[in-house]
Amino acid sequence: MVEAMATENKTILEVYYDFFSEDKTVIEKNLESHQISYVLIQKPANQKLSFFDIRVLKILKTKKEVFTSPKNNLMVFLANNPKWTKTYEDNLSEIYIKN
Repeated sequence: MVEAMATENKTILEVYYDFFSEDKTVIEKNLESHQISYVLIQKPANQKLSFFDIRVLKILKTKKEVFTSPKNNLMVFLANNPKWTKTYEDNLSEIYIKN
């Protein structure tokens, strides 16, 4: 994996973010190039923010207390790709295995 990243001149963080790209071909290429055969992924969740998060860190522009996770493109890709099968799901996560 380190060799693959070095030849692409990408940082580890850039490679990580590629897995959540809006481009399906980028996601598929990354899964293949890193020989990933199973994925454990956290489900999006509404999170209650603290006073500190809202007022001090100013995470939200409004004063509402619930933050909704952004769309997870990797999860959408896996759920809609016939090469991958969801084998487990609970209220926090899902596991996909490559067929």
